[in-house]
Amino acid sequence: MACQKRPSGHLVSVLSGAEGSFVASLVKNNLKTLSDVWIGLHDPTEGSEPNASGWEWSSTDVLNYVAWERNPATVSNPGYCGSLSRSSGYLRWRDYNCYVNLPYVCKFKD
Repeated sequence: MACQKRPSGHLVSVLSGAEGSFVASLVKNNLKTLSDVWIGLHDPTEGSEPNASGWEWSSTDVLNYVAWERNPATVSNPGYCGSLSRSSGYLRWRDYNCYVNLPYVCKFKD
């Protein structure tokens, strides 16, 4: 992944509502896209954990804050990678097929 080619880089993790608003504004102001946008959220258990509890950040940050547009546990054909939902103004997350080519946001730690 392109984010990981740079030191301390990874797909963005959204750890609070304030950070979610910041990332949403970055996407809206910088990406001219009509699609969802990848974030670093994924479910390596592919739905085998109850109540969507298998989801985690690829950065290893702890998943305490959640902003699902719809709970992946209630979706009949879920994806196992997370995206910012365009229909929510990039403020909410949705599960997405990991093999779809979408734009993405990187985050770099100091």
